[in-house]
Amino acid sequence: MPPPSFTDDGRCEEIFEAEHKRLPSGRFAVPLPTRTALSSRSFPGSREHAIKRFENLEKRLSMDTKLRELYSNFMSEYLTLGHISVAKTPGTYFIPHHAVYRPADGDSKIRVVFDASAKGSQGLSLNECLLQGPKLQQDIVDVLTRFRMPKRVFTADICKMYRQILVLPEYRTLQHVFWRSSPLEKLIEYELDTVTYGTNCAPFLALRVLKAIAFDDCTDYDDVRDALLNQTYVDDVCAGADSTTDILKFQSELISILGRAGLELKKMVQ
Repeated sequence: MPPPSFTDDGRCEEIFEAEHKRLPSGRFAVPLPTRTALSSRSFPGSREHAIKRFENLEKRLSMDTKLRELYSNFMSEYLTLGHISVAKTPGTYFIPHHAVYRPADGDSKIRVVFDASAKGSQGLSLNECLLQGPKLQQDIVDVLTRFRMPKRVFTADICKMYRQILVLPEYRTLQHVFWRSSPLEKLIEYELDTVTYGTNCAPFLALRVLKAIAFDDCTDYDDVRDALLNQTYVDDVCAGADSTTDILKFQSELISILGRAGLELKKMVQ
């Protein structure tokens, strides 16, 4: 049962239901559930703050060749995959970004953090203006308990789950960022086109899409529906069946149904 409409969780659910779209490609495009209508006047100083943060990031990148390479590769992949594009309209809110980087021998990894909690000159951040949404995540203990019941089990990862879900174009002005690969280049204003890790509504939006797939696409696939509703923890599917034949059929159906929505299963372990 959905939460009451007079609560924040209920309003968030209503916004999703009223505005989300299924594109001809099968992918989902979702709204950002805002508390009120927002404009550039809602976040004075946001642009200047994001530029200042980017200049600080550039200084850090200039002192670490490996970090600069990893960061540039990350942003290049974002562009190549169509998860970010050059902004066509003025931004409403500008998201600073930075790296979480722990150098390691042989296999250095980077995590780029988009900081939607950054405040403008009047002390207001994007996250403060977004509805977080109801908790849809199943408890890990419940997921693991169900995982132990079938005779044969598997795990799989929904690859880049957040970034496979588009944000409706009219909301992308709330997700503008600055980037250039070299200080010698012009600073470019981009917009993040997909659900962004760092916005407080991202977990709700991602899991709400899985819930929509479960109810809209799984009428004849009870096992897949149950897996999406009850056997998924963040972006990991943990499920199973009682025979080799059944588990292979289950996996094939799960891959196919998620694929129709533009979601790809990887790291399948049986």
